[in-house]
Amino acid sequence: MDYEISKEILDEIQDLAHKGRKIEAIKRFREVSGVDLKEAKEAVEAMIDKNPNLSEAIGPKGCASVVLLMLASAVVVMASLI
Repeated sequence: MDYEISKEILDEIQDLAHKGRKIEAIKRFREVSGVDLKEAKEAVEAMIDKNPNLSEAIGPKGCASVVLLMLASAVVVMASLI
């Protein structure tokens, strides 16, 4: 995957990923590169994998974070009932 994208645009895409706005980063990559969704997602994820600072900003993948959020919400609700 070799794209002719300016450094400024790549910095913008990485900044979006760093802020945890991965979907926006993928959309922006698609706009400037003209690739399909799958290629843009793979390219942005490759950027994230190559840069540990971006990986930390994205947070955990999968549904574990959703489950933890639901459990935390349940605890708050239960505590308010007591």
